[in-house]
Amino acid sequence: MQVPAWKEVQKPIWKEVQVPDWKTVQKPIWVETKVPAWKEIQVPDWKKINVPVWKEVQVPAWKEIQVPDWVENKVADWVETKVPDWVEVKV
Repeated sequence: MQVPAWKEVQKPIWKEVQVPDWKTVQKPIWVETKVPAWKEIQVPDWKKINVPVWKEVQVPAWKEIQVPDWVENKVADWVETKVPDWVEVKV
């Protein structure tokens, strides 16, 4: 039996490949632009929106109101009276 003789083959590590122009990917070049942080814009009066300003109002928990006599509700007072035994009630 014959054993094949091994030969060392040297290959280049890096191969330069020519890529056609239509295949190359072009990335945009980013340019930093300076923009003001706050810009004052003139808005016409008819476009302005008025937002109501909320204020905390302190209201008393109890308020004494004077009511005239003719408006007051009259509540009848219960009066206990004794009924004599000799009165018969017929239902």
